[in-house]
Amino acid sequence: MKMLFQKNQPFNNSMISPFIFVFFFIQYFSISALAVPKYITLQTRIYKPDTTPLQAPSVTFQITTLDSVGTCVLYVENYSGISMTASGGSTVLNLGLGVQIYTSVGANYTDVFNNQTASFACQGGGTYTPAVNDRRKIVLQFNDGTAAGWQTAQ
Repeated sequence: MKMLFQKNQPFNNSMISPFIFVFFFIQYFSISALAVPKYITLQTRIYKPDTTPLQAPSVTFQITTLDSVGTCVLYVENYSGISMTASGGSTVLNLGLGVQIYTSVGANYTDVFNNQTASFACQGGGTYTPAVNDRRKIVLQFNDGTAAGWQTAQ
């Protein structure tokens, strides 16, 4: 039985270049894949009880983020002076960019959605420990300056 051997080729720097490129390519995209947005966009359309769109010169919104049961307030944020004149009742709010009224975590709104956090302090006292698949409830309230006062969007 005869065995054939190939001659070893000398090491060449041009052989390592593709490996370096692939390594840095993978590193770059794996870092950007782990990036988390700092805010969440909420688009809403509000209708009055008579089914006409809400159109007011200055509307204040309050966004409250609760645990999955709705008993623990995790984050509260306000948006004041939003003009809804000629808006057809539509507005867009970037949750996380309003004025923080209460937060149980760091400065980022998206932190309240992190189920790997050991626990959150609730606004009214107590703590909330999220389970792996827990969700959050977001409550949108608004005040258009009329006698109706604060109303909760349904």
